[in-house]
Amino acid sequence: MKAVPRFRPAALVTAAILVPAASFAQPAAPVSPSGPVPGITVVGRATVSVPPDRMRVTVRLFPRNVTGQQLEAMADEVATAMRSGGIADAKTALPLSGYLGANSTIAIVGTIVKPTRGSLETTVRSALAAVPDATATALANAYQVTTTYAVDDCSAAETRAQTAAIDDARARAGRVAVAAGLRLGSIVSVNETSTYAQPACNPDFDEPSAGPGNTDPYGPVVVPIAVNAIVTFAVR
Repeated sequence: MKAVPRFRPAALVTAAILVPAASFAQPAAPVSPSGPVPGITVVGRATVSVPPDRMRVTVRLFPRNVTGQQLEAMADEVATAMRSGGIADAKTALPLSGYLGANSTIAIVGTIVKPTRGSLETTVRSALAAVPDATATALANAYQVTTTYAVDDCSAAETRAQTAAIDDARARAGRVAVAAGLRLGSIVSVNETSTYAQPACNPDFDEPSAGPGNTDPYGPVVVPIAVNAIVTFAVR
């Protein structure tokens, strides 16, 4: 009887080991140059001003030697005067505690749509004229008017400010390169460090705590949007 050769697993293992390594080789990864890439880093700055879509007007009353009931009555009279002057949604905002006592402070809040310097001055004059004389006398030097602006969509203004900040950075880096005897290359990295648009672009504008007000209600009726960008340029 003819002998049947035995199966030898070791032979297969050996054969697998002997397969040329080249058939399994992978392309070598490119080698990056060691060390930092030469460059110039500068800060580009830009500010874009846009007109507000809305302006919140807040009048805070803080007379002394009056009761809480008297203070609330004064606030109601001021709110009525503001509504007659053109701030249709003016209303009294009680303290968070809901309690008014002697020497308390109370606020009246309203909104002007599409404000301009002219419309604001006309509204303020009309409102002041509508305040009863007795209340106006009691509130002399005992009130403060603040304004807060809002822009419905800040994206276009922010894009303009970002572009201008990059342009400013390129100009600054160009001057540095000339002073150093270098040639400016392309942008390597950008880091936007700050965009000052709050609370104008705050989606919670209608909330009482949407942000600090401008204590100069007679200042420019504009919203400044400022961008600072740290930009690194290659040099050669």
